[in-house]
Amino acid sequence: MSRPKNKDEYRQEMAEAFAQVLEEKGLEWRKEWTGSGGSAPHNGITKACYRGSNAFWLSLVAMMKGYSDPRWVTMVQIMDKDSKYHPKEKWHLKAGSKATCVEYWYPFDLKDKKALT
Repeated sequence: MSRPKNKDEYRQEMAEAFAQVLEEKGLEWRKEWTGSGGSAPHNGITKACYRGSNAFWLSLVAMMKGYSDPRWVTMVQIMDKDSKYHPKEKWHLKAGSKATCVEYWYPFDLKDKKALT
């Protein structure tokens, strides 16, 4: 999986990955993850559960790669130089690790052409 250039490419990659899983597991495929809490994909620092297509995508990636840990963190959280996110712990990426993209949604004022906070 390479980094998508835009939202259309991201969504196309998600659809292709899902189709591939359906082909491999057949039409008898059933979701292998649970809803909120438990093994739902969530941020390992904030504990916030991913929702919508991001929850679906991260669950699909975890299934394809054989991950059993539902926690996901951002690069900023991993490379925390000030120990803000994981005090007294040294985190690092395994060699060869690849990032997974998610969509970030925020309100946008089309008239003023700026994000609303």
